[in-house]
Amino acid sequence: MATSTRSADYWSLTKPEVNLLIGFTTAAGFCLARPQGLDGFPFIRLVNTIVGTLLVASGTGTLNQFTERRFDALMRRTAKRPVAAGRIQPSHALAFGLSLSAAGAIYLVAAVNARQLARRGQPDLSEADRPDTALSLRKA
Repeated sequence: MATSTRSADYWSLTKPEVNLLIGFTTAAGFCLARPQGLDGFPFIRLVNTIVGTLLVASGTGTLNQFTERRFDALMRRTAKRPVAAGRIQPSHALAFGLSLSAAGAIYLVAAVNARQLARRGQPDLSEADRPDTALSLRKA
C-alpha cells in the first residue's frame, strides 16, 4: 500500500471533521470558563488545551472505529472505513487509538495542569479570597 494512502487511512481514523468541531467547542469553553481576574489572555494554555483535547478525541475516534469495525463493514455508509474495509489491521488501529488517547491525557496533565501540580498543597486563592484584597473588596 502506498505511504500516502496509508497516511490518509490513519488520518481518517481520527475523524478530523468531528475533531474540528471539538476544537472549536474546546476553545469556546476555555474562553467562557477563564477566570476574569487574570492579567492577559493565556494563549499558550489555550493552545495546549486544544492540542491535548484533540489528541484524546482522535484516539477515541480511532477506538470507536476499532470497536465498531464489524458493524461498519455491514453498512454501506461505513463499509469503506479503513478498519472495516481491511486496509488497517484492527490491532494496529487499537494501538494507534490507545497511543493517541494516552498521549493526549499525558499532554494535558503536563502542559495544561503542570502549574497546579507544581503548586500542589498550596491553596488556589481567588482575588476575593486573598487576605490583601478581601478587606478592600468588603469595604467597597
